[in-house]
Amino acid sequence: MNSSLSLKRLEKNGKKLLKRLLLMVLGRRNAAPLSRERIAKVLVFRLDQRIGNGVLLLPLLSAIRETLPAVELHYLIHHPVARLLEGCGSEGLITRIWPYHQDRLLRGPWRLWGLIRRKKKKKFD
Repeated sequence: MNSSLSLKRLEKNGKKLLKRLLLMVLGRRNAAPLSRERIAKVLVFRLDQRIGNGVLLLPLLSAIRETLPAVELHYLIHHPVARLLEGCGSEGLITRIWPYHQDRLLRGPWRLWGLIRRKKKKKFD
């Protein structure tokens, strides 16, 4: 099997595992959606170290900002993307950028677990 196909499969399975972990830790909220007026804090988390993919989320962040202008919008992103966004004038769009080091998180799954638990304490909607 081609090594790039193996890595892609590993990445896909890792993302599925992360999704399950997030649902376990963060829990599912009640089925009723929040009204716009009740949404105060939003966290966008991109588990990808590629700069282009992090930048491609800017239209999503803009749409969230336009729809919910008063919301605290937090972006948890790999550190090189965070540095790029901090340096290119993301003020007014993103309330806070939380950089992380993906290689450290993936070397120690407990670190990823700890990161998720710390963010849960921030009570994002």
